[in-house]
Amino acid sequence: MIKLKIQMFAGAKQLAGKDVVEIEVREPIQARAIFDALQMASPELSPLIPSCRLAVDNRYVIDQAIIDEDSTIALIPPVSGG
Repeated sequence: MIKLKIQMFAGAKQLAGKDVVEIEVREPIQARAIFDALQMASPELSPLIPSCRLAVDNRYVIDQAIIDEDSTIALIPPVSGG
């Protein structure tokens, strides 16, 4: 098992009530499984998760991407602007 720190931004940060959510997962871990682990660790994020993207080391990743324990991971909620 490894611990990953997921950075929260915008609406995700607001819902979680913190800047970082820690999850504990088995290796290897795919991006899709991080979403599932986040929902278990912070159920309040559940309504937002389906519309979020995962960024790893400053790049968006696909659901099947394998995430390394040393990566910088961020949950990116939908963004709107005007």
